[in-house]
Amino acid sequence: MTWRRGEAAHRALDGVIACAAAAVIIAAVGGAARIALPGLAIPLRGVLRPALVAAFALAGKVVLGIRGTPRGEWLDRAAGAAFRLTVLTVLLSDLGLVLAHLVASCGGLDSSGYLNAARLFLSGSLTLYAPVARALPFADATAAAAPLGFVAAATPYFIAPRFPPGLPLVMAASALAGRTAPFLVAPALGTAAVGTLYVTAKRSADATTGALAAVMLATSPVFLYMALQPMSDVPATFWIVLVAFFLWRPAPRPLLAALAGGMAILTRPPLALTVAALAVTTAWPDRRRPVLFTLISGLFVVTLLALQHHLYGSALTSGYGSAHQLFTLSVLGGQLALYGKWFLSVEGPLVIGLFAAGAVANPRGAWRAALVFGATAAPYLVYAPRFEDWEILRFLLPAIPFVAIVCANGVVWLSRAGLHPARARIAATIVAAAVAAGSYAFLRGQHAFELATLELKYPMVGEWFDRNAPANAVAIASLHSGSLRYYSGRAVVRIDAVPEGMLSATVRALERAGYQAIAVLEQGDEFDELDRRARADASLVITPEARIRGVYVVRLSVR
Repeated sequence: MTWRRGEAAHRALDGVIACAAAAVIIAAVGGAARIALPGLAIPLRGVLRPALVAAFALAGKVVLGIRGTPRGEWLDRAAGAAFRLTVLTVLLSDLGLVLAHLVASCGGLDSSGYLNAARLFLSGSLTLYAPVARALPFADATAAAAPLGFVAAATPYFIAPRFPPGLPLVMAASALAGRTAPFLVAPALGTAAVGTLYVTAKRSADATTGALAAVMLATSPVFLYMALQPMSDVPATFWIVLVAFFLWRPAPRPLLAALAGGMAILTRPPLALTVAALAVTTAWPDRRRPVLFTLISGLFVVTLLALQHHLYGSALTSGYGSAHQLFTLSVLGGQLALYGKWFLSVEGPLVIGLFAAGAVANPRGAWRAALVFGATAAPYLVYAPRFEDWEILRFLLPAIPFVAIVCANGVVWLSRAGLHPARARIAATIVAAAVAAGSYAFLRGQHAFELATLELKYPMVGEWFDRNAPANAVAIASLHSGSLRYYSGRAVVRIDAVPEGMLSATVRALERAGYQAIAVLEQGDEFDELDRRARADASLVITPEARIRGVYVVRLSVR
């Protein structure tokens, strides 16, 4: 009974220390913040109070440990406690940073595309009628009437979501729990991915390897950054980790794995290759199970192809364009160099060494991870659109959990844990703390935790438009076209899709059709382009209405 009370006291102190230390890290890394959830609000304004709480609780734990532990067991107990506290603190810090700096705004291309599609699916439709397109006096009018995140559908005067349906379907389901729920999908599935990876790695190795792999995923800069945002990268990663959880086990579960794989494919279609790689690396005990897995996974692929045919007119055309437009071998060399540069810069060259060590410790596990990584990366190495910054690593994110498992194996192997069990925990503690510190420093340098504040302009502008613009208003916009649709429900016309010399004719046509044109444009290039067009066309009249966080709202008319 005394032993149980002692263990309970240790666990309680662990919780206090981890929570207080996480509060210190969150405030130090992200600045003063507030974690706001339904029915819960936690302010994080400084480091002194939580630091004192952590210090006192740690002192109490040390005293309890010295009194209750035989001298010969002290190192093992101390190493285990240090590792446990480090893991808890890092994971709580990650979760706190995400929730305290969560982007809960429908913003530019990606978030508005997913959120507007989710709302469309909730209405029971796959496409949306855009009557304003009928009034536009130029070709490709439907494309101009599609806000960011939407494209012209195969049916005339209808628009369709640009992105695959996987994430919008999950967001639509979550929206039943409240208006803010869709913004919590990424952090919720990110948390689930970390927990699932822990169980998967523990099952193939041990608890230390599993916990370290979970920390390495959770603190990966690209994982943490994407978990802040209503985007598909972290949800896609969760589905892939879940596939591995159901397949890489003594008795694979083909039905559940195929359902998770199907969601991965619906979320990001190129992950069909990753799902296939997971199946190939599975030790199937009989022929029936892989056949079942293949059939069900194939049904999801067929469903996606049928949906694309319905929405865009061809099974091999997505909202991004046709396959031959998107993929070409000619970019392979440049993309290899680009992804290699950013992977080494962001994840660090240490990953290569740890992966090599993990390959020595567990060759089969390393081969599995390498195949999954190659399958995930392959489509993007021949992807024609080129992106120049570190965020391109999000396309590789579904493979990073498996790299983390191999690297964690490498840490344990390098520690020579066989000589003394405490060595593995000590090494894992050092690595966990180091990768977390490096990730936080990198993300702070990239101003990642300022994104939520920067994105607040979208709901501010959208809600102003909803309250103040007349019911017949059409938003002439570019970057704000998707968010205006989300917050106000008004029709939009993409100014960048209006042909040169046709702006005044477009405004005149809208007026004849009973609409009032109101431009919503960012200060800088967007508004300068409107100003240039107005100077070239004396019939166009610009009347200022509002300026909100560097966004100009002006009424357009013609003389």
